[in-house]
Amino acid sequence: MTAVRRREGIPGTGEDYFCAPPDMDARHRCVLKNISATGACVASKRALKKDDMIYLHVRGREGGLLKSRVVWKTRNTYGLLFSLESSEDFDSISRIMNAIHTGAATTS
Repeated sequence: MTAVRRREGIPGTGEDYFCAPPDMDARHRCVLKNISATGACVASKRALKKDDMIYLHVRGREGGLLKSRVVWKTRNTYGLLFSLESSEDFDSISRIMNAIHTGAATTS
């Protein structure tokens, strides 16, 4: 049997993350389904509306807060489009995506 281990600091899908409204008043748990350079798909028990602005907190060494807009929803699953407004935003998502692609699963 082969075990799969993820390198430290690589965001994993199917794990708990947090999303928060722009005022950062409250954090709500969500599950990251997938992530790309332009957006993500999350599942959340807390209802979100299309065009809501939220911050997705991606954990790990390369993580951070990603300002996002809800662009679609199906039941409790939501499509997020990252608002890449500054060079820091681009740097953050670049570090996250590099961590995912260079540190994909290793086996032992």
